[in-house]
Amino acid sequence: MKHFHLNIKNHMSFQKRLLIAFFSVAVPVLIIICIGLYIFLDSSARKNTQTAMLQALERTNAQLSHIISNTENLSRNIIYDSDVQKLLSEAAAGEAYPETEAVKYFINSFIVNRDYVESVVITGLSDTLFSSEKAYTDVSSFSNIKKKWWYPAMTASKEPCMWVSG
Repeated sequence: MKHFHLNIKNHMSFQKRLLIAFFSVAVPVLIIICIGLYIFLDSSARKNTQTAMLQALERTNAQLSHIISNTENLSRNIIYDSDVQKLLSEAAAGEAYPETEAVKYFINSFIVNRDYVESVVITGLSDTLFSSEKAYTDVSSFSNIKKKWWYPAMTASKEPCMWVSG
């Protein structure tokens, strides 16, 4: 067996032996370097990912808070608008079809750049007085409104206006 090993060495050129020696030394070193870099970069990537996720979460929370407070202000502005108050007064006085053109103009111009407001529906005590163009029958029909989860809480409330979210 020893004789066979010597025979192989004698038949291999110097370049082949140098190439085998290079791979036998360089490959383990490269593997160790790759493992070290992976460990270092993995922890760095995790930190960067966590930081980016936290920043995105904070940004989303800030946008959500802005939308909620802005929607409350928007609701108050709509409720206390003189044209809306006139519409509600006419409906309360018993007029079957109160004029909604001024309310329509006011509301559509007021919500035009607010992409978080899909539709606006104004109801009286027993029917829908106004609904914006994008309000589906599900939210603009008063019989459907009575079936909503928030309707009992709204009718039980003594407040002049109520914001319900959910």
